[in-house]
Amino acid sequence: MEIDARAVLYMVAREFQLKRDSFGERLKLQKVVYLLQAFGVQLGYGFGWYKYGPYSQDLVSDAYAVLGSRKSEYERAASEGEWKFSPETLAKFREFKKICGLFLDSPEKAELLASVRFVKNVWCSHLDDKSEFSTEFLKHKPRLCNGELTKREDVEEAFEVCRRLAG
Repeated sequence: MEIDARAVLYMVAREFQLKRDSFGERLKLQKVVYLLQAFGVQLGYGFGWYKYGPYSQDLVSDAYAVLGSRKSEYERAASEGEWKFSPETLAKFREFKKICGLFLDSPEKAELLASVRFVKNVWCSHLDDKSEFSTEFLKHKPRLCNGELTKREDVEEAFEVCRRLAG
């Protein structure tokens, strides 16, 4: 099997244990791919704003193929060693995981971090003070996907992580 964008998505999903079997898993997949791209790992997906933050319909389509109907094809090629990430890419993934830390642990945390990054870069690039940014952010995203109120201190922590992601 030839390596293509979907093969890379499969390998990223495997590296980050991303799935698409439940709403939370699909949400986390969207946010991790968005954040990876923000970190400089270009996977070719465009994102817009949706109810739960950055969202890509193209990613949904590819994820259904890669992690659903055609999963066995990708599993076979990956397990036979046909595809491998370079040592540089693996080092970039380790750095990404280190910077994001606990924000990669749950769909809600990944949603918050990706949403903060999106709002900061698209609507509020002029706000460099995390307190001012938090006030504005809470207007766009008062609740997370689980229905809980978004906490100002969590937004401010995500704001700092986004600064580190930007390098």
